[in-house]
Amino acid sequence: MEEGLLVVKEGEKGSGSRSITWGVLAEEMKRLGPIAAPMVAVTLTQDVLQVISTMMVGHLGELALSSTAIATSISGVTGYSFLVIHIFLVFLLLL
Repeated sequence: MEEGLLVVKEGEKGSGSRSITWGVLAEEMKRLGPIAAPMVAVTLTQDVLQVISTMMVGHLGELALSSTAIATSISGVTGYSFLVIHIFLVFLLLL
């Protein structure tokens, strides 16, 4: 049987049920932090990229700013997903 990330030690109070305390939460964060950190970094980088491109185009005028805002929102919904699917399919073909 698979063992969970939060292991209840024998003799602990309430060993049948897991209660969340600060110690348990800190232990879980130590174990999941290295797994989640790259995903957090990618998400923050994508958001910062959109903000920077909107800020740079904002100096050109209202029409350019509104066009960029619409383009980044559409690419955020559709473009990145198509890009990821394409890269995944190319990776599968190389195997």
